[in-house]
Amino acid sequence: MTTFRSGVLVLCDSAKNGLRVRAIPGFDYDQRLADFKPTLKFAFDGKLLFTAEGETGSVGNNLAASEVQLEGDQAKQFVEAFASAKKQIAIDDGIADKPHLLTARGSTTSGAAIVACISKQGGQS
Repeated sequence: MTTFRSGVLVLCDSAKNGLRVRAIPGFDYDQRLADFKPTLKFAFDGKLLFTAEGETGSVGNNLAASEVQLEGDQAKQFVEAFASAKKQIAIDDGIADKPHLLTARGSTTSGAAIVACISKQGGQS
């Protein structure tokens, strides 16, 4: 979490393929976001890794959120970059005016858990 109302969640289920990245910018959901397809951008230590088209929705007490399901090579690239980040992780959720800037401190430990989750998934290429 970056504030009480904003942050980024990385969700992995070893019984499914891939992982879900959910970004919560901290403002209330507005119905105008319903059909919007945000482009999420993922950068690690100042280098853009890739972009992915996501979905919008709401979480909690009607907070806006954008999320994307990463699978296959994108999921592997994300978790490897996340686990090896040295300074900063930046995630642009495609709906806020600035990206989520996260310190890489602790990403090695949580990244290892996500890598382990991905490696347990069946049918992952």
